[in-house]
Amino acid sequence: MRKFTFNNLKIRNKLLLIYAFCVLIPIIVTDAIILLTVNQSAKERQRKELQYAMERIEYNLSEIVNGCILFTNNLYNDRQLDAFLNKKYESRVSYYSEYIHLLRNNSLSYNYNNGILNKIEVFTDNNTIINGGKISTVDTVRNTEWYQVYRDSGEDIFLYIYYDETKRFLAGNGTARTVSIIRKLDNYGAGGTEKFLKIDIDYNLMLRDVLNEKIDADIYVRNQDYILFSNLPNQNGMKDFMPASMFGNRRITMSKTFTTGKQEWEILIMAEDTPFWTVIFGNKGLIWLILWNVAVPSLLIYFVGKSISGRLSLVAASMDKVKQEQFEVISRPEGEDEIGDLIRSYNLMVLKIRNLIEVVFKGKEEKQALELSKKQAELKAVQSQVNPHFLFNTLETIRMRSLLKGENETADIIGELAILFRKSMDWRSDYITIEEEMSFVEKYINIQKYRFGDKIKYYHYIMEECREVSGTEAGDRYLY
Repeated sequence: MRKFTFNNLKIRNKLLLIYAFCVLIPIIVTDAIILLTVNQSAKERQRKELQYAMERIEYNLSEIVNGCILFTNNLYNDRQLDAFLNKKYESRVSYYSEYIHLLRNNSLSYNYNNGILNKIEVFTDNNTIINGGKISTVDTVRNTEWYQVYRDSGEDIFLYIYYDETKRFLAGNGTARTVSIIRKLDNYGAGGTEKFLKIDIDYNLMLRDVLNEKIDADIYVRNQDYILFSNLPNQNGMKDFMPASMFGNRRITMSKTFTTGKQEWEILIMAEDTPFWTVIFGNKGLIWLILWNVAVPSLLIYFVGKSISGRLSLVAASMDKVKQEQFEVISRPEGEDEIGDLIRSYNLMVLKIRNLIEVVFKGKEEKQALELSKKQAELKAVQSQVNPHFLFNTLETIRMRSLLKGENETADIIGELAILFRKSMDWRSDYITIEEEMSFVEKYINIQKYRFGDKIKYYHYIMEECREVSGTEAGDRYLY
């Protein structure tokens, strides 16, 4: 098995590895962490929003109840009201006179009109009191549920929430859902008289503090018995309270218990978990950032990889053609990087190979032509060797027959002619001595004298010291 090395991987695969492990996977991991962080931040933000909503509800409801308790303190410390309730009245006229005087100088009317309280009532067992307005006898409420609960509690200040059926069909008496604060008026002694104050808080005002919380969750405020307030649709003060145990197995997202008016109330918030993708797609800027982080490096790697692998593949294909003796120049733009230098070097190599091949082929052709000429010359030389031998043999035969016939002069001339022909056919050296040269000249002249008779006369002289001097063969010039 061939050992794995990065050198055996193609450039394209190497770029894919770089893209996968250096770009794509880090981006995916980073973006996943960012998405999880954003999701956690959204959940934390939702949790804080819910927590702040509970704190606002707690503060607003507590402020209303505590403000009403502070109002009862004014009446609790009102000596004039206490004296009015303890006084025995002889007639209705005297009662009404005192009552009108009380209203003018007492804070009942002022505080009643501040918008928080729905109703203020003072009760006493002073039978000389005439029922009406804001003051009544205890006998008028002795059989009511709220009075019985108040008496059984034994509390000086008692917060009681109940549903009053009598208000359901009577307009102007407030909501059937009633939030009341009942307080004994015994600051200056009972004086043998039962006295207490009952104020009804504006239920709709308290409900509005819950409905004003614009959060995507269900809000409930309950005590031990009822669901007091809720932001569910169609909530109003005329409907009966829902039981506090209505939730069953529903998951409570957050809860907060607080004390107001010596009574424990609990705020419950039930919110659906925001789906992960809802949080993510709600953050469009993050989505565009993630797409940018993925798209830009991917496109950059793609174009860079195409620039590298495409040109290298072209060079590799051209090199394969070189193996097949196809020397083609790469004509596409090379670029100014290292691969461009490689392409230019390849083109230069191909051009030089072409030139070299042309030179080699031309030299080879010339060499072949020279060898062919040499062969032809050798062939001609062989052919020429046949005729001289025939000629020499013929001349020798003629010379011998001339000698036999006694024609010595003719035989001598034929002999000299044969010597001249033999020498002209077989020069072993380009240089001969002057003496040898003159010997051939004499034979040539003798032949010419034989031809022309006494018309030719000649004389030659060679200095003794020049006889052995070498010179270029000139024998062939005498054959013309």
